[in-house]
Amino acid sequence: MAAMNTKEVFDLYFKDIPYDTARKSRPQVDRPEVYAYETELGKQIFDMDVEELFGLILSFNKKREFGNSNFSISYSSYDQIASTYRSIWNFYIDNIEIIRNPWNDKRMRGAAATKRLAESKTAFTYDIIEKVLSKINQDYEDTIYDYGKYLECLILLFYNGFAEAQEIVLLKEESINFKTHEIKLPGRTIRLSDRCFELLEYFHSLNEISAPRGKYAAVPYQDGYFKIAIRTKEVEAFQEKTLVEVGAILTRKITMNIRKKYGIDINYRIIYLLGFYDYIVSRAGEERTRELITSVRNSTDAHELLKYAKEYGVVAENVSYIKKLLRPFI
Repeated sequence: MAAMNTKEVFDLYFKDIPYDTARKSRPQVDRPEVYAYETELGKQIFDMDVEELFGLILSFNKKREFGNSNFSISYSSYDQIASTYRSIWNFYIDNIEIIRNPWNDKRMRGAAATKRLAESKTAFTYDIIEKVLSKINQDYEDTIYDYGKYLECLILLFYNGFAEAQEIVLLKEESINFKTHEIKLPGRTIRLSDRCFELLEYFHSLNEISAPRGKYAAVPYQDGYFKIAIRTKEVEAFQEKTLVEVGAILTRKITMNIRKKYGIDINYRIIYLLGFYDYIVSRAGEERTRELITSVRNSTDAHELLKYAKEYGVVAENVSYIKKLLRPFI
């Protein structure tokens, strides 16, 4: 049995961690699921083996607001969580008692960990987006309300290649090719689907957006092309917001109007990455795309995957990171 209870160890570890770092990292690892899982297994986390710790990580998917979630633990966030736990275990070994650190086990690192996490996940496909759009259309009848089409436009902009909300906010008219539906962004060009372009044009022409609970003002940020739906009472202060704050308005519309309302774990980032995955499929075929994502130590596959990332404008340090980003889609 562990020499101290889990909460006491967390308190000791984070006491000497800089406040800003602790404020961000502690909630990732010190969360209600940890203590519920300890109760379920009848042991503390410092007594758990590799398989039990994977079970703990997977329990983080069960969010109270949204029910069971297939996608909330991404492979990049797993790396962050595992790194923090590895450091906490090292602290425990150095300061409390000598035990084995399971987070150093090769099964909890790299491709082995990615494969293990993938076993419990349902692939995120465009069918899920279509399910979302169907629910939106049911709630916001497009013959009456514009707000459903507005949410569809946001989803499609991310799916078609906008990587961040700030890119949508900063979009300028001179960056748009109205004949080809192409948009020139720094370092890359994206092409909007006909439906996405139609919606972008439609909302650019509006000054207000109708919704069941009233009308929103449709306002560009500074001299941007895309108009943002905001409450009328907030119009006066809108231009004083920072770019980050305005971008957050767009991402929250997906989180609050879709993820929370319908219980479907979806966000702008996974929509964007699905667009990247489907782009590779359009170039290489589905079978070859799966091979590229699951390939191990094959330089030809690595170069091909990096080529597609460069074409699409995905920023990544290495091919392993790209594979982790794309794992939710296979």
